[in-house]
Amino acid sequence: MPAILVLILKVMAIVTIGGNFAIERYADWKTAQMAKIAVVGKLIEPKDREDDSTEPPWTVTQLRKTICQGSGVVENLEYRNAWNQWLTTASPATKPNSIQILDPGVYRFAYRSYVNYEEAGAIRKRLWHLPTLVWGYVQPTPGVVIIAKKDTINDAALQQKHQISAICKEFVRFRWRTILYIEWTGHWDPPTKSLNWTSSKMIVYKRKLKWWNVLWKPLSVRDV
Repeated sequence: MPAILVLILKVMAIVTIGGNFAIERYADWKTAQMAKIAVVGKLIEPKDREDDSTEPPWTVTQLRKTICQGSGVVENLEYRNAWNQWLTTASPATKPNSIQILDPGVYRFAYRSYVNYEEAGAIRKRLWHLPTLVWGYVQPTPGVVIIAKKDTINDAALQQKHQISAICKEFVRFRWRTILYIEWTGHWDPPTKSLNWTSSKMIVYKRKLKWWNVLWKPLSVRDV
């Protein structure tokens, strides 16, 4: 009987280790494929598109449906192509052709064309990769950007009556009992039509080692 139990444990260990290794390799391969889908650095007018396609970019509603619920990442390569087309095509029907000002509000991250270990970690987490779940660098919640308008004196540099301030907030769980809070601050720059980040800070939250709250669940943003 003990020999059978040992055999079962060995098989379980082999399956677990092999499965986690396969998930790790798959996530690396997937993000490598995602990284190959490049974004052109400027807006492309429909008449200048190389593929001569007359099909308009996807709508915002369609694009939101392409986000994988398990990872929070757009994993499908075809969908990423659609996102990149939307980002680089000037089409008033789907997005403003010339953004002069940002509406105040809270915006959640949905997609970024650049990929690295964060996307790989999200894929591993979705597939229950044990090292990632226990020790990995994962985001328990999507980051947000807060856009706020504040009255200012006429600023010759920005040449505007209102300065649009921006705060980018992101939580990252690093290892079992550490939460990293990262915050960037900046403003909207009308001449370049982009957000300029001017400062940043990071706060590290660590949960005290207590058996009743550390052994059975990872730290989450609700605990900080």
